[in-house]
Amino acid sequence: IGQLVFADQRSDSLYGSYTWGGWKLGALWNKSKLTAAATGAGLAPAGTELGNRTAWSIPLRYATGPHTFMATYTKAQDDSATAAQDGAKMWALTYAYSLSKRTHVALSWGDLKNAGGGAYTPYVSSASTNGGLAPGESARNITLGMRHNF
Repeated sequence: IGQLVFADQRSDSLYGSYTWGGWKLGALWNKSKLTAAATGAGLAPAGTELGNRTAWSIPLRYATGPHTFMATYTKAQDDSATAAQDGAKMWALTYAYSLSKRTHVALSWGDLKNAGGGAYTPYVSSASTNGGLAPGESARNITLGMRHNF
């Protein structure tokens, strides 16, 4: 049986976007830090940095009538608290069509490339429900979805 690690987490995020015509360009930055809790319980002494990762994303959207086209590039830097190259890069492309004011369908394609020690997993994939990707594995996924707002 493994030991529990008690940790304190801090995450800072900044997001902004600019809209002109049917276009919307955004930028997202996130810095997350994990340190062993003050109690010192777990696998590391109190105050030990367990994780320190920065990630950013650039989403772009174009909407015209019932059609919406989206593209996003995301990069998670290597964790500075580890020696491993554990970052990742991801591209995502989406086409959405509005059937009505409340019903939308979308087709998405995603390409996630983990570095040698990276184990990021797409949220919408069989890998996310089967324990995730192993370090260094990459994934591509195609998703078809429908949303209806009540």
